Amino acid sequence: ETATGKAVATDSFTVTIDPPTAAGGGETVIHVKANAAGKGDGSDWANAVTNLEDAMTIAAGAARSLVKVKRGFWLRHGGIDAKVVPVQGVTLRGGYTGEGDVRVTDPWATVLSGDLNGDDAWLYDDGTGGPVMNADGSFNLPNADGAHAYQTLANLSDNTLQLFDGNVTDWVCDRGISFEGFTASGFGRGATRGSVMCTGPYFGDYTVSNCVFIANNAMNAGDQGVLAVTSPMTLVDCSFIGNMGTAIRCYNYANGYPVAWENGVYMKVRNCLFSNGYADGQYAHSAAIGVRFGAAAVEGCRFVRNRLSGGAMYYGPGGCIGVEGTLKWVRDCEFTENAALDFTGGANAQSVLVRSSVATAPGPLSNCLFRANTVRASATDTASPSLVRFISHAVR
Repeated sequence: ETATGKAVATDSFTVTIDPPTAAGGGETVIHVKANAAGKGDGSDWANAVTNLEDAMTIAAGAARSLVKVKRGFWLRHGGIDAKVVPVQGVTLRGGYTGEGDVRVTDPWATVLSGDLNGDDAWLYDDGTGGPVMNADGSFNLPNADGAHAYQTLANLSDNTLQLFDGNVTDWVCDRGISFEGFTASGFGRGATRGSVMCTGPYFGDYTVSNCVFIANNAMNAGDQGVLAVTSPMTLVDCSFIGNMGTAIRCYNYANGYPVAWENGVYMKVRNCLFSNGYADGQYAHSAAIGVRFGAAAVEGCRFVRNRLSGGAMYYGPGGCIGVEGTLKWVRDCEFTENAALDFTGGANAQSVLVRSSVATAPGPLSNCLFRANTVRASATDTASPSLVRFISHAVR
């Protein structure tokens, strides 16, 4: 990473001060600051390491560690195929001012970018477009005025393939990984699983909180997702904005065997925003949440202007939520101006906004608002489109 000093625009933020680490608590604190010129051992801001790879090397020798990353704009270094391998028992936390334990808890304050040339662009359905990021480091939100049906991303050939890759042979995480307070943008060229993060393989648990994932690309034939989840994961207070491909893709199998977690709830998604996502139904489970052979619970989330269109996925996609597995519940959610369009291939490719394709134990849809959404069948679709299609599930 290289911190360029770009200012990231934000409307509001909260300043917090971390409590001091208790003596003998066993947690190693590692500081990351791009322009540090000290010993480079991460012990404090003056002697901080200058990149996440060095921080992970130090963290690998600790039972638990807290990696504090100074706020600013960080551009991935190490080449177009570089990636960071996370270490079990680590918490990565952004937003620090570089002075003591003072932290700005605004995810836009610490930006991790894989757009090496800084030229990623929004491309709208009518041929117009504009830059994802401005020269001052602020972001342009896609389709802010709602004038376009959807948008894709352009100029991705220079983008770093992946940010975090936990899919390492014999890598077993039993102490958990937390990732909080970051914005991740410009990762993925559509040729790998987990353009921002791939968990796994299959053990341990991840927590992702207070993060923004904007303008990343996970559109590929493997339907792997901006976050490719093969380990238990909890996502809280996150935003997925203008990504291509499935935002979160959960695949709950370890060497052919299902992995249970907390009474079968494999992935929890709570109080998150999914907006302006775009995915091709030939490759994607959903534009927002896709679950295959796993279990998920979704609550308190907003789905706005997401679009899944075309294709004939054999396990039946859903425009916002597509599940071939166990959907424990969808409750207290809002679905506004989303679209599931023009699928082909019969009943399994039916155009549906929220869908569970496998008959499993009941998992209710409750207290949800559907407003101005569109579902449309193609001329060759033999099934009628619908907002919701559950098998052996309750809807109330």
